[in-house]
Amino acid sequence: MPESSQPLIKQEFHLDGKVARLVLNCPKRRNALSLDLMESLRKELKELDNNTKIRTIIIASEGNVFSAGHDLNELTAESGPSSHKRVFNKCVELMETIQNISLPVIAEVDGLVTAG
Repeated sequence: MPESSQPLIKQEFHLDGKVARLVLNCPKRRNALSLDLMESLRKELKELDNNTKIRTIIIASEGNVFSAGHDLNELTAESGPSSHKRVFNKCVELMETIQNISLPVIAEVDGLVTAG
């Protein structure tokens, strides 16, 4: 199955459903933080925060790179300042969601993490 037909975020549940593991699922793109991936992750986090059974969220990744940072294809000169602003605003929304939800969020990093 091609990567494009795979979910951007895979959900796994452990310890009788008390631990949710969200897996970034774009290994061919080194789990780059595209607008779609950031929004998918933000939505998953908010949904899990409303689940009273969940006690902890783990963010992990497929492949040998946790995340290459922002998807630089969305930050080209041709895309322009408004597109850049949209990318960074989406990143802020994601980071604020991680910070503001009531559950602890753990990054399961096994591999390279860079900023783009």
